[in-house]
Amino acid sequence: MVVLGSKLKKIDAKNGVAVKEHSRCGVTVAAGTNVEARVQEGERPYGITYVVDTGREKVKNYNHSNGMETYEVQWISKAPAAQRAGRAGRTGPGHCYCLYSSAVFNNILPDFSVAEISKVPVEGVILLMKSMDIDKVANFPFPSAPDAIALVEAERCLKALEALNSQGKLTPLGKAMAHYPMSPRHSRMLLTVIQIMRKARGYARANLVLGYAVAAAAALSLPNPFVMQFEGNHYSNVGLDQVEKTHTTVTDVIVDKQQKLKKKKLKEMAKVSRAKFSNLSSDALTVAYVLQCFELSGSPVEFCNENLMHLKTLEEMSKLRKQLLQLVFNQSTIGALNEEFSWPHGTMKDTEHAWRVSSDKHPLLLNEEELLGQAICAGWADRVAKCTRAISVSSEGDRKAKAARYQACMVKETVFLHRWSSVSNSAPEFLVYSELLHTKRPYMLGVTTVKPDWLVKYAAPLCSFSAPLLDPKPYYEPLADQVFCWVISTFGPHLWHLPLHSVPISDNVQRVCFRLCFA
Repeated sequence: MVVLGSKLKKIDAKNGVAVKEHSRCGVTVAAGTNVEARVQEGERPYGITYVVDTGREKVKNYNHSNGMETYEVQWISKAPAAQRAGRAGRTGPGHCYCLYSSAVFNNILPDFSVAEISKVPVEGVILLMKSMDIDKVANFPFPSAPDAIALVEAERCLKALEALNSQGKLTPLGKAMAHYPMSPRHSRMLLTVIQIMRKARGYARANLVLGYAVAAAAALSLPNPFVMQFEGNHYSNVGLDQVEKTHTTVTDVIVDKQQKLKKKKLKEMAKVSRAKFSNLSSDALTVAYVLQCFELSGSPVEFCNENLMHLKTLEEMSKLRKQLLQLVFNQSTIGALNEEFSWPHGTMKDTEHAWRVSSDKHPLLLNEEELLGQAICAGWADRVAKCTRAISVSSEGDRKAKAARYQACMVKETVFLHRWSSVSNSAPEFLVYSELLHTKRPYMLGVTTVKPDWLVKYAAPLCSFSAPLLDPKPYYEPLADQVFCWVISTFGPHLWHLPLHSVPISDNVQRVCFRLCFA
């Protein structure tokens, strides 16, 4: 049996369906899920004679109301059933055996699968339509209309990202985000980095910061490259002695013990690998450093084998990083963006040169990590979680029971840090996450630590402010020629308390009164 995996190299997946020498009886058995058994990059699965169709598929569903994703096993539709049957007999006689009755096929299976637009966030679609002066998106005649709640949540997300104002109109930042053919969250992140770095004229390491920002955006767009599952034999030859496949001298009990020992060693190797690349403040920056080391390694295959990484994921991530970097400078070159959103610190070659300087440890300085953390906070401003119970582990067995608990901004139930997250050991008070996946319980993925004052700065639409306080006293700022007062700020529907925040007094009468009273 040859397993088809979505993260295997293309040549492996091709051999899984084309080479019959893998089986002693001369029959190739290709096993895969609905995702893994798809045709990869135009490769056709020739040589398949028999197909066994279970009638089931594992689908990743997205809940638009709270942003939570779940994997669910459900019935396929009639169209994929016909496609599965067509896998057999492409080059000769073939048979398809369905593990369900004709009654199930006729009465339960729908004719077609649910439209893809209903399974994914649609804020990118809404932003593009707003940039085309289509204000009433709900009235647009979609070929497959998304749910009404999906449109409402998408507009709420764009307001949190400051792409839309309170009236639902496009802001200058939103117009700049619409020029990037990517998720609004990622474009908001990259534009925030550009805005911050424009204020740091002459900063020598600016291009390295941009390089890491683009790499972090690519990292947050794809699955984690670290190997997390060790069942099967995909990694049985990584740094370990292979078990001899003898059928007479080795008993099944010994083989089972050796397999368990092998799995344990692989887990230890994976733990060492994660610790080597770990950035304690951000999963995205951890993967960005992995990507940099991957691209600078002389042998990518050897790098992945030594560090237990998915080669295909890192190859896709590397291609995406280069495409995103090209987009950033293309928008600046053609003059599509205002000067406020154009990169002022050099060319794409300068950024690529700064990115390709090898380092034995994380090359970012603490202030640069915080800068990138602010950018990630701006891109995922509505996906904030607050720690409600810190880590308290007395033994390894109590880890699950005493793991840190978080309350997410838009989710009612308690959410958790995955134990393989780079941030899991520190359990910060506030963090943002890129994905919320419900398996045995809700886990936050793509986590980055944030500071409370960043929420006021980059997630102001989700903050509530009190009336001006008399204590501490308002103060006059001569450089801005404005009077500032202190207010109490809270964040989100749970009204999390944030540090005191100073805001300018916009009312002219109040400003004059404060200046007279506290002069």
